Amino acid sequence: MAVNIRELVGDANMTLSQKETVIKLLAALPQPATTKRFLYARWARLVGVLPIPADVDRVAPWSAGGT
Repeated sequence: MAVNIRELVGDANMTLSQKETVIKLLAALPQPATTKRFLYARWARLVGVLPIPADVDRVAPWSAGGT
């Protein structure tokens, strides 16, 4: 997947303090749930934290499956 997460969420959101903003931005994307989960995990790793399942679920609920 060739997505630049920094361009997608903006430079100002590339800090842990912007986690809530990033979750809302990614949740609103017209992308499959699997893509949104991947993007959140990528963002989390880039800001130096482990993506926790509860946050991943807020980006794209597991009940949404892969769609």
